[in-house]
Amino acid sequence: KYYANKMTAHLAKIIGKDPLPYQSEADKILKAMNQQLWMPEKGWFAENKDLLGLQKIHPAAALWSIYHAIDSEISDPFQAWQCTRYIDTEIPHIPINIEGVAGDYYTLSTTNWMPYAWSTNNVASGEVFHTALAYWQAGRSDEAFRIAKSSLLDYMYLGSSPGNFGQLSFYDVYRGELYRDFADGIGIASRAIMEGLFGICPDATKGKLLIEPGFPSDWKFASIKTPDISIDFKRENTTDSYSVETNFFNSLELVIRVKAQLDNVKSVTVNDHPVEWKFVSEAIGQPKIELTCQPSEKQKIRIEWLGEKPDTIKLPAFFAKGEK
Repeated sequence: KYYANKMTAHLAKIIGKDPLPYQSEADKILKAMNQQLWMPEKGWFAENKDLLGLQKIHPAAALWSIYHAIDSEISDPFQAWQCTRYIDTEIPHIPINIEGVAGDYYTLSTTNWMPYAWSTNNVASGEVFHTALAYWQAGRSDEAFRIAKSSLLDYMYLGSSPGNFGQLSFYDVYRGELYRDFADGIGIASRAIMEGLFGICPDATKGKLLIEPGFPSDWKFASIKTPDISIDFKRENTTDSYSVETNFFNSLELVIRVKAQLDNVKSVTVNDHPVEWKFVSEAIGQPKIELTCQPSEKQKIRIEWLGEKPDTIKLPAFFAKGEK
């Protein structure tokens, strides 16, 4: 409801209507979420709060309570990062073992609730792909890709229906593989790949097309082509090149936001012309830069990095009370 009211307020301005009732409702929801459900001592949103009795909050959030908060833009960037760390440490991870295929793959249960009950702690494709999208939105591209690839392997290669998007995985211990060609999985997997992996987020109401690729850190090239947009990415040594072509809303201002390969920038050009860029101040985990391109059907972006790789902080998954 927060995102719906926020967007309705935005659209009301465009069509000359009063946005205040919708914006006021959105502001109240956001305030309540942070005052009633956000747990600063833990770093994630609680699942719910009892209306009666002691009005306790229930800290064991489900996947949907995390990814909806992130996808609906309720969380700020640091809250989003914290929420994904909750999934890392508190939600059951089920190893996916594939004979002859190297890699550390896993899928997720929707909750850590017990005992088992239908729809509360399943292993469901839609939930897992939406979680992957949330990791991309939180800036954790490597882990996001691992979750998405694991789920693709699970459903499309390891199940009894090749190339399938099912509802439940055969890793669901009680129900097993269930409901093939399930729209939940198909739809959110598409969003995860388009909005997460390739970072394609058009917003015609604001006249912008944001592209914020979520490629794994070791990728040297990637490309996608749809009827509306094509992107081609190549990395050669310390130079990143992006070619972007659009066949829709060519009046949109293209905004490119990318993670820094090194700790300085030598040059940035668009269609062979130098352009200004800026640091993304809210970036978490790894520095990012942002540049804006003038509307054009074809954009060739070239970024030459300079210096050393940015420092990364590696922390243990758990700390004992009293430790630093």
